[in-house]
Amino acid sequence: MAGQRTTPGLRDDRYKGLLDRLKHRRAELGISQRELGERLHIHRQFVSRVELGERRLDVAEFVDFAQALELDPAALVEELMRTSR
Repeated sequence: MAGQRTTPGLRDDRYKGLLDRLKHRRAELGISQRELGERLHIHRQFVSRVELGERRLDVAEFVDFAQALELDPAALVEELMRTSR
């Protein structure tokens, strides 16, 4: 349809930046993918696929990941909005 934006999906630079922030925070905390998976009650492979950009997080999953990594999800979104302008 004319004038309609398409969703860039996993290749979107903003989404990649968000994933980089989550991966960096996990490293800062010194926790493994397995430990993060345990905090979230999910399999380590899910964490790996998210970090590799093979699996996209929905909003609820994003909030859970951010909170498990002791980050404020709203602040991450605000940061993303500032850097994408």
